[in-house]
Amino acid sequence: MDRKCPTPACRLEEKQKLKPMNKAQLEISLTLTLAPGRRLRRQQRAVRARWWFERMHRTVDAATDCRPIPPRPPKQIALPVIPNRNAA
Repeated sequence: MDRKCPTPACRLEEKQKLKPMNKAQLEISLTLTLAPGRRLRRQQRAVRARWWFERMHRTVDAATDCRPIPPRPPKQIALPVIPNRNAA
C-alpha cells in the first residue's frame, strides 16, 4: 500500500486506533469557557443586541395609535339623459 497517499479508508482506520480508555470518571464542566477573543466578541454582540432592543422598545412606546381613515362617501354624478329614439 502507498504510504504517501493512503486511501480515505486507510486514513479512517488509522484514526480509529485510539488509546484504550482508563476506568477513571470523566469530569465535564458546565461553565462556558471561551477564549479571550471569543469572550470579547460575545460581550460586544450582547451589548449591541441590548442597545437594539432598547431602541425598538422606545420606538414602540413612543408610537402613536393610528386611526384608520374612514372611506370616502360615494361621489354622486349626474348622468346625461339621452332621449329614446324608439319612443313614439
